[in-house]
Amino acid sequence: MYLSLLDALWITESTSVGNADHEEVRQQIYEFPELASEEEPSGVGAYISDALSALYYAYSYMATGDTSWVSYCSAVLMDSAHFLDEASNSGRATKQSELAEQLKYLDLLSVDTSVDASSVARVRDEARTEARQRVDLLKTIGFR
Repeated sequence: MYLSLLDALWITESTSVGNADHEEVRQQIYEFPELASEEEPSGVGAYISDALSALYYAYSYMATGDTSWVSYCSAVLMDSAHFLDEASNSGRATKQSELAEQLKYLDLLSVDTSVDASSVARVRDEARTEARQRVDLLKTIGFR
């Protein structure tokens, strides 16, 4: 379900802010059991919580148009990258990579306000490649 909701964010026809469908999806994400706890999980659970939170924040922006959700999404992704760096002893490589990716996408969006389907596909492919590398890194970490 997570992957299908993530993929739906990349569909250019559904990018209109304030879409009622986005509010419905946002509520579905909020009901995921991994987000139900008051306390932040540790270990791999923290990474799962961060991924779900980022998805929730992205749909929150799409549902409301409130740009503070973009800031929340950015912060949770930076926290997740920091977690990976700490857990894998990789220095700051993941966090620096996340920051570079975010800055690149902000630059792209600020220059080109009419993002076409081919640009979205290129960015999506880059994001998927980066995500696969992070999953591979996550797999190398021994959790207690």
